[in-house]
Amino acid sequence: MSIFAPGISDEHYAALGRIADAWARLEQIIDLMSVALVSDDAEAGLCLTAQVIGPSRKIDALLSLLKLRGASEGLLKSARSLSGTVIELGNQRNRALHDPWSSIGVADDGYAEIFRGSGLGFKIPKKYAPHRTEITARKTLVFKDKRVETKELKELFNAIESLTMRFLDLSAKIDGENISPAVREVPKKAEPPGPALSV
Repeated sequence: MSIFAPGISDEHYAALGRIADAWARLEQIIDLMSVALVSDDAEAGLCLTAQVIGPSRKIDALLSLLKLRGASEGLLKSARSLSGTVIELGNQRNRALHDPWSSIGVADDGYAEIFRGSGLGFKIPKKYAPHRTEITARKTLVFKDKRVETKELKELFNAIESLTMRFLDLSAKIDGENISPAVREVPKKAEPPGPALSV
């Protein structure tokens, strides 16, 4: 339990950890799919994919490689269909993991009156709920607290796991088309016209 958010359960924090782990696995699978399309030397390929940050760029790289290697239009369509889901879930994952969490009193169960009759009476909520504080500024400032229940985090985890399975299915389709660096050669650039210049 956090001293900054005492009303948030360990179960809630565990759900955040599962989201982080599931997303890392998804990105790793996307990277490995790209590496398989670049080189038979996985370690050399991983040196490159490790530098590609964020799911959008990773998907762009994978789509470009599939097209370069001559993937069928059906396979490209399947890969493109995953792109929007990756971006949408990636944004949800970012908010869950990068926004600070706090417990904020909610009026779900009403309020308890404290020190009534003493002249100092005030009400406190009977229930506190987990909230994340979002601060983003993509052309417009967003600065707000948003209530997010543990159940919603579990749903996000399940959605990421489901998306990962869809990528594994796509990987099997790529294998089925026998697309690899050894099978498809990168087209060579045409030689420039005229004689080569000497220096």
